[in-house]
Amino acid sequence: MRLSPSRKSGGDHRTDAVAQLRALYAIGQAGALARSDEELLQRAAEAARRALGAASVSIERFERERGQMRVLVNVGELGPHEAELPDDETYAIGEFSTVQLLDGGAPGIVISLADQDPSSAEHELLRRLGKHSSLEVPIRIDDTVWGELFATRTADDPRFLPDDLDLAAAVAAQVAAGIALGAHARRVADLAYRDSLTGLANRAAVEERLSAALQNFAHDGRPVTVSICDVNGLKQVNDQGGHDAGDRLLTQVAELLSLAAAPLPGSLVGRLGGDEFCLVADGAAVDLVVEVMGELCRRAGRMPVGTGLSCGIASTADAIGQVLVPRDLLRLADGAQYRAKRAHSSVPVVAGRALPKEVADHAAAVANAPPDVDRRRYRGELDPARLALDDLVGLLDEHRGDGVVDRLALVGDGVAQLVEAVAWWVSTVDLAPATGPTLISGVRYGAYRASERVHLDQDSYLGTAQGYVLDELPDTVRAVRGGWFVAALDGTKGDPGELKVLVEEGCTGLLGVGATRAGIGYLLEVFADEFSAPVAELGPAVRALVALAVSDASAP
Repeated sequence: MRLSPSRKSGGDHRTDAVAQLRALYAIGQAGALARSDEELLQRAAEAARRALGAASVSIERFERERGQMRVLVNVGELGPHEAELPDDETYAIGEFSTVQLLDGGAPGIVISLADQDPSSAEHELLRRLGKHSSLEVPIRIDDTVWGELFATRTADDPRFLPDDLDLAAAVAAQVAAGIALGAHARRVADLAYRDSLTGLANRAAVEERLSAALQNFAHDGRPVTVSICDVNGLKQVNDQGGHDAGDRLLTQVAELLSLAAAPLPGSLVGRLGGDEFCLVADGAAVDLVVEVMGELCRRAGRMPVGTGLSCGIASTADAIGQVLVPRDLLRLADGAQYRAKRAHSSVPVVAGRALPKEVADHAAAVANAPPDVDRRRYRGELDPARLALDDLVGLLDEHRGDGVVDRLALVGDGVAQLVEAVAWWVSTVDLAPATGPTLISGVRYGAYRASERVHLDQDSYLGTAQGYVLDELPDTVRAVRGGWFVAALDGTKGDPGELKVLVEEGCTGLLGVGATRAGIGYLLEVFADEFSAPVAELGPAVRALVALAVSDASAP
């Protein structure tokens, strides 16, 4: 370790090897002697300033969920607008070379106005502070970058050199030790809003921030964008390397996401649980968020473990229908993420928008693949390899004694197998309430299960009045009275309300067929995606099957 030279200004700034060693010891004791967090940081920073022979020292905390550094304390000869304990002094790491410290690319950074090309953001910062050189080193706690130590010298001092980094690293290690001694109480307070594995915000913190952002959106129209990322291949990593290997993968993804969020100041990065991560961007242009998440997907795809990320995005700036509460936007982003996963997309998929061309082409190739290709299998009682619509007529005849809903479920299951649909729903409709026809959704359903989780939250809808006044959905009303309709996200067909349902469920097409019996309306809906066969051409045939299922049933 090389000890730093003395400052030329003399007096209180004189330092020698003994003083530096004493200062290092004082840094480590700061956590034990301080009576508050502020005093701890002030003691540690002042001791670090003496050890480095610096004009000023700042201790900064890395807020990985926001992609920024927050200055906690400044000591020494402060520049204009600097405060010893600033209320809100932050900067986006993407604007500075600090990112090199976070990804392990550099042990520290030394900047001087005497450099050959003094035109970077760091050089401009030195000019604003009235300083001539600076030194930055990471502060690591538990092998994770907690923040950084930033030291400056004036033009009257010997400028910092790369040789000073060894001493600076030792100083930063002592600062970390001092902080760690006083950190226990803060950790306890953080438990309610922080994910213990990754250090990111947890679901509660994400929903709280998203709720506040949506209130701002309702007030001033500032866009709110949510991105949900699912870590692909985590199960295989756990199976092959154990859960410690899986935890390391999750931690690495958290670091990548934090770095990716740097161009989005004020954004929040969190872990929703399991293998799902989230980014909330308040006020950023949605296309910038798409660009940022696309870069994240590319970086994740180059990781040595796992198989990259599936990323879905939903924004109030797009045509996604009314968004009132956090759950609305989270569900839309999750539906887009599910589309990305089904399509094996290496780029983000955006709710309310078509798949990127390269992803759509791949989906079409899979959908048109020969039967021997390993494709999805719908879990029903018919063999998809032998299925034809005529088979359903015989099946309905075998179940003549069943009720309407049971027979419609047979039709839904069979059609879904034929086209390899995402899901089907049977709903009933009260045709005569005072407020107009009301849809009772989820009497029966079938959903394709992928990645060991069900995309549609079916059970929460079973037998519950969804509150849709069907007069606002003319296509659905016509279907319930014995017709059929198709909705498609390509904009060619569908009521706005039905298109909103497609966006919410992460699907691209919907076939709705209905019938009426004894004053009760029935609606069968088959949801399709990019991997499904076209559903529009089946409308007339499925209408005939639904009419048969309803008319020949033993009871409504």
